[in-house]
Amino acid sequence: MSSALTSSHFLQEMAYPPYCIQPLKSWGMIAIGGGGGTAKTGVTNAVDLKWIYLNQSSDPTNNKCSIQNVNSFTQHDSVMRMVSLRKQHEYLILALNRQLKVVMLKASHREMDVGLATNGLPASPTHHQDSVPIIPVQRFVRRRHNSSTSSTTDPINMQHRASVVLHRNGQATVEAIGNENMSSASPTSRTPSFSLASATSTITNNIYTVPIHEQHYVNALVVCPATQSKLFVGASDGSLAIYEIIWPAVSSADRLIQLKLLASFKAHEKEIDDLAVDPFGTWLISVSRDYHVQIRQCSPTFDKHSELDLSQFGMTKISKPSNTSKPLYRIRHVRFGLVPSSSSSNAAFFLYTSLIPQAVVDKSASCIIQWTENKQREFIVRQRRMVSYDRISAIAVSNCGQYLSVGDSGGFVRIYETDRLKLLYEHRAHSIFVTDLAFVLREENYLYKTSVLSISADKNLYVHNMSAKTDTLRKNLDAQLERLIDQLADLEQLKDEMDENEYKEARQDTIDQLEEFNKSLEKMKSGDGGLSLLDDVQRIQNAIKSAISEAFQTPEVMRFFAKKEPVQLRNHLAE
Repeated sequence: MSSALTSSHFLQEMAYPPYCIQPLKSWGMIAIGGGGGTAKTGVTNAVDLKWIYLNQSSDPTNNKCSIQNVNSFTQHDSVMRMVSLRKQHEYLILALNRQLKVVMLKASHREMDVGLATNGLPASPTHHQDSVPIIPVQRFVRRRHNSSTSSTTDPINMQHRASVVLHRNGQATVEAIGNENMSSASPTSRTPSFSLASATSTITNNIYTVPIHEQHYVNALVVCPATQSKLFVGASDGSLAIYEIIWPAVSSADRLIQLKLLASFKAHEKEIDDLAVDPFGTWLISVSRDYHVQIRQCSPTFDKHSELDLSQFGMTKISKPSNTSKPLYRIRHVRFGLVPSSSSSNAAFFLYTSLIPQAVVDKSASCIIQWTENKQREFIVRQRRMVSYDRISAIAVSNCGQYLSVGDSGGFVRIYETDRLKLLYEHRAHSIFVTDLAFVLREENYLYKTSVLSISADKNLYVHNMSAKTDTLRKNLDAQLERLIDQLADLEQLKDEMDENEYKEARQDTIDQLEEFNKSLEKMKSGDGGLSLLDDVQRIQNAIKSAISEAFQTPEVMRFFAKKEPVQLRNHLAE
């Protein structure tokens, strides 16, 4: 599915296979983690911080979207999962094999060296010493370039956002306090990575060992979004570990959060694939390959409440000698999303899960399931939508709850509207399976209806944009009306040069077109669900009716026609 309303842009090839992507609230950046693991393959393990530029331009030679590297932090193992938290600072919790690692991100600077100032920032006149601490201000115009190779400032792309730096003779960067590998690893990019300033308050005791059996690893990670007070960790041996997140005092500068183990127990017989916590911190959902999807309370003692019923999607034939049957499908991914304001549902949130065939050789279609909680506090299926015959490999829900994105093993990225699970966008961006997806935060995306970032085992990073359909339709309607008004104006100007019958015939033809246009608008208004721009449609209809009834009858209308001022004409006729 491709149209003028959608677009896909290649942003960058990573130096390592990326596995997870996380939008950050502090500076509108994203964090990408991955790597080659502990095997000596020469492939690095790292977390990269980047800015994504969502530019729009009518110039086809101008790259509409680009990327800028901010910093890169090497790790001792591949980063398979990560979550972000924010109060007074932005934190990342990384899942490194059998360990958790806490990193605090802090705005910083580096001294400008000759030949390295490729992304210079305007000097701040308020600082008189090069060694004073960085104090981010609340609002600051950060000059952002149209391309990561640009060395000039494009005033069109200047944006207001929380500042990263105010420092004389310095460059903006973000350092990772608590990262034991403080040397920068430069990813494959169009711009060099920044060097890190040495951290003066680094806490080295920031690596927490997850209590799981040897040879097993961390496989799922989720934070309670309502309170940011608990971290849930799922492992490949089926165990579930729950940590209390202890935040430092506001007065304690450069302090890392601490993790205190609250509970650890065997929740499933096999690997935990995914975890999710609802927006209000009531339910924890754990998905495993043991054919069970458990629903637990998020508060101590974290008791099991119920399970999702997989038998409703079909069961295998009873096998001997066990005399048992198994579900035909299993759930691989689980996410919660707020119910959008446009939805007819009275629920506060929906639960989204993938549904894939149990057997690898099974070529049945993979689906997306939307669940809702009923009055008995049970999750029941609200909608089911087939996605593809390639297995679903990643899902994400926008923070507004209006959109759902799905990636599959064939490299396709799809975007759905959540109320009806209607497919809005589909594009094969990657050559192999999609490893993770993330929506650009709404407050950072002022150009598009929604934007999704996708990463894959092919090492590529893409952005997928959806323009606002109603905005495009409104522009098309105005353009059509303007064309017909211009046509009438041209007729008036050429009236003296035309034969009377020819003039009447041409004018009647234009009026007929206006009437047909009006009928089309009536059909649009009476369509299923209506339109969000009905006021604009009605305004245009009023202008059409007035133009037909008053065609060339009043001097004011004739003056607007002659001057080709369709906006003023529409406003006048609509009054």
